[in-house]
Amino acid sequence: MTVISSRPVTRSASILSPEHRWATIAAIALVTLGAYENRAITTILPVIADDLDGLRWFGLASAIPAATYLVATTVAGTWTDHRGPRRPLLFSLVLFALAQIASGLAPSMEVLLAARALSGIAEGGLDIALVVLVSDLLPEALRAKVFAAFATAWIVPSLVGPAVAGGIAQWLGWRAAFLLPLIMLIAVVPALLPALRRATARGAREWSASERATIRAAALVAGAIAMLTWGTSAGASGEFWGAAGAAAALFVIAVRLAHVLPAGSLRGERGAPALVLATLLVSLAFSALGSYLPLLLATVRGASPAIAGVTLTITGIFWAVGSNVSSRDAVRARFSPGQVAAAGMAVMTLGGFGPLLLALDVVSLPVAMGGWALAATGMGLVNNTLAVHLTVLVPDEERGRYLAGRTVAAAVGVAGATALGGALVAREADHLTAWPITITVAAGILAALITIPLARRVDVV
Repeated sequence: MTVISSRPVTRSASILSPEHRWATIAAIALVTLGAYENRAITTILPVIADDLDGLRWFGLASAIPAATYLVATTVAGTWTDHRGPRRPLLFSLVLFALAQIASGLAPSMEVLLAARALSGIAEGGLDIALVVLVSDLLPEALRAKVFAAFATAWIVPSLVGPAVAGGIAQWLGWRAAFLLPLIMLIAVVPALLPALRRATARGAREWSASERATIRAAALVAGAIAMLTWGTSAGASGEFWGAAGAAAALFVIAVRLAHVLPAGSLRGERGAPALVLATLLVSLAFSALGSYLPLLLATVRGASPAIAGVTLTITGIFWAVGSNVSSRDAVRARFSPGQVAAAGMAVMTLGGFGPLLLALDVVSLPVAMGGWALAATGMGLVNNTLAVHLTVLVPDEERGRYLAGRTVAAAVGVAGATALGGALVAREADHLTAWPITITVAAGILAALITIPLARRVDVV
């Protein structure tokens, strides 16, 4: 059946044509840098937590960047709407460098947590500013291809990042792994400057009371996410105040989240609000399915950091496959964004059984990774489709705010999954088995299944 999408698909110049070349190169270079940093830290985080005697805070170390990312995206969304992407992008690059230095020098788990928080702020600003930069400089017909190129840019870091980070950690110590992102950053800046000179400037205007209230609400929700992650882990270890803090955090999130997300998001109203809610559930599902697989392999099964990082390699490759499929003109012309997103969630649901059966020790690692590859393909289909469709649904002057709402929703989903898994892991931190990860993965499959009908509501007609 042929379905007409919300906007006609037209052919345009290449993303590497002279007028778009520097914007594309700069954006892909920054995504590659962020991808390596993400893959490297995720791979060696179990080693770092063990060395700093902080395994019980593994869940918090995974979730705290998502909490600070949430606030940063809200601020960056308004900032880019007011002034354009140039200043937020440069500011975030400086913070990124500081976060790498602080992480590499961290003498304790507490200092590492602070550095991870700073990293989340940097990543939030970079993500919003990059999407706005691309949306400003490239026509709509090319945005899907650039966003697919973003996913493709994760392939090389996913292939070599875990192995490089694991090898550095094994031979030189985990602190040395933070040097490479700094070297990569120096190489990226020259490619970025020409694109920034072309970035669209906005007229300076005062921030409205509504915008300031949204940022305050985001800060409350972010603090509650961090409290939830700490509280669930501490409560699972028998600490009363941890359990009380987790309960209070859940209350704050329930009350204030509606003030952070665009109106109608939590009700899943058709169009952009349903897209934001779908993003939250997609992120929850995918994070629950895969976030704790490196810990399962490295700590429960005794695999090396490089072997544990194979899940991240597969994620990068097959996420890019799904993204490139969804960006094809033939797919975008024949199927609506809602249909593609729903199909992607169905693929993710099916693929989630690979990690589940691995946690249950029913299948071998290659079989389980085949399922995980399927789940990552589904994530690529969904994520790229929703990212492009949102730039079509909302007007230019509100793009930053809606992009921030979508990234906030993604951060809440990630934090929810890591809080659940972190609490279960903390309960067995001294004698960790596979069952906490099994429960977390099962929750991810359920979230993916629920998202299938919701994804159809992103279509406005």
